[in-house]
Amino acid sequence: MTHSLVADGGVAAAVGMLEPIDAEDAHAFCRYFYPDLLARLKSDLNALEAESLANPDAVRVIEWAVMMSGARQGLSERHPVDETRPCWTLPALYVRPEPFSLRLATPGAFSPRDQIIRETIAGLINHISIQRGESVEDFRQRLGRLLTDPALPGKLG
Repeated sequence: MTHSLVADGGVAAAVGMLEPIDAEDAHAFCRYFYPDLLARLKSDLNALEAESLANPDAVRVIEWAVMMSGARQGLSERHPVDETRPCWTLPALYVRPEPFSLRLATPGAFSPRDQIIRETIAGLINHISIQRGESVEDFRQRLGRLLTDPALPGKLG
């Protein structure tokens, strides 16, 4: 299924497990993977913004495989002596053959409504990443409180 998302569905990259895994291993994978993914994308975007000052056509290619190493290491550390089931090998990354790259939009490319949506999404990214050591349930509760907070628009600006 994961492969078909990338091959047929037009998704740039997707991670799937090669075989069924324990739910706690899935949670551990997510605890490592998503914070690393968001931090790396944020870092790449910041670097792109800096590069674009000198070159407005600057592009940053996203290397998805790099973002898997922390999650695989985390799974490996969960099972340090389990040589019969190397769970760190189970997450498989599927990517499209063409590079996935970020490019800044040219000024004026966004309508005012698009700009509001863009700023809202950027603000949410800063608030919703799973914290290391935070359980998935704690994250869901924190996200639920954030999304139902009537002061949310002010917090994102």
